[in-house]
Amino acid sequence: MENKKEEISQKQMDEFAEGFGELMETLFKSVDIWEEERKRNEKMLEINHQHVGKIITCHLIVENLINRALENIYEKEMIDDLRLSFIQKVRMLPKKGKYYSMLTPGIEQLNQIRNKIAHNLDYQITDEKMAEIDIYLSTFQVADHKTLPVEKRIEKFTTLCITLFSTDSAEMRKHWEAYSKKYPLMFKQLKKIGQSVKDTSIKTD
Repeated sequence: MENKKEEISQKQMDEFAEGFGELMETLFKSVDIWEEERKRNEKMLEINHQHVGKIITCHLIVENLINRALENIYEKEMIDDLRLSFIQKVRMLPKKGKYYSMLTPGIEQLNQIRNKIAHNLDYQITDEKMAEIDIYLSTFQVADHKTLPVEKRIEKFTTLCITLFSTDSAEMRKHWEAYSKKYPLMFKQLKKIGQSVKDTSIKTD
């Protein structure tokens, strides 16, 4: 029985010795892994992420424009209660009849870009991934937009969104309602001209 105890004891000693050797190797490997991870993350800090902040800011501005547009169509409480995602809000916008209706593909592309960089700061935004937004910049004759950095092109697209969404703001409606009451015949004529411009734009597209 004593020999068996000694045999087990020796076996355990051998296992401990072997396990200790492997433990040290594992610890050294863990240090190497940690060092690689640390360097990778510190390198991320060295990258200029100004473009990331700019793109996320533009996305927030466009979402605010969409929120206000939806509040002009639906009750604000209903929109709040639904807790809609960004893309769900976009799909609730009128498909036609508003100047901003034409912007939907570009807005959806902006959302895709924002989601990609939010989950991967190294995400490369190629010209292909900017195709829809670039179409608007070309259509509205933004000079040399192809030479601009991605964040600048997105900023110019956001400015376009602000311009077109603002044509249907609550403040704008109130202003023109007052005008239409004061000058009904003139307002009727202006509406005809505006519709004609919209129709021409749609045909051109």
